Amino acid sequence: MEKTQFLFIEDCSSTEQTWNDLVDCLNKLGINLLPERVIIHDDLEAEFHCFQGSPSIKVDGVDLWKREQVEFHMGYRSYTTPDGLSDRPTKEMLSDQLNLHIHTVS
Repeated sequence: MEKTQFLFIEDCSSTEQTWNDLVDCLNKLGINLLPERVIIHDDLEAEFHCFQGSPSIKVDGVDLWKREQVEFHMGYRSYTTPDGLSDRPTKEMLSDQLNLHIHTVS
C-alpha cells in the first residue's frame, strides 16, 4: 500500500467519523500511513479525481467501493451496510476492504 486518499466535500456530516474510522483501521492493521485528505471543491475536481461521492477512500488510486461511472460530480455517497444504507462504511467494512487490498497486492 503506497498511497491512501480520503476524498470529501466540506459540508459532509460523515467526514470526521469516517476519517477517524479509517485512521483507526489502518493503525490496527499495522499500516503506518496517514491518508492524504483531498477536499473536492467543484465538479471539475470531482471529474479529475473520479470522485464517487463524499466520503470516498482510494488506495493506490483505486476506490475501495468502486462503481462503474461515466460522469463524476460533487455530492454525497451512500454505502450498503449490514444495517441498510448509510452515509459511511462501517469499521468492519473498512477493515475488510483494506485487508483485501493488502492481500491482493502482496
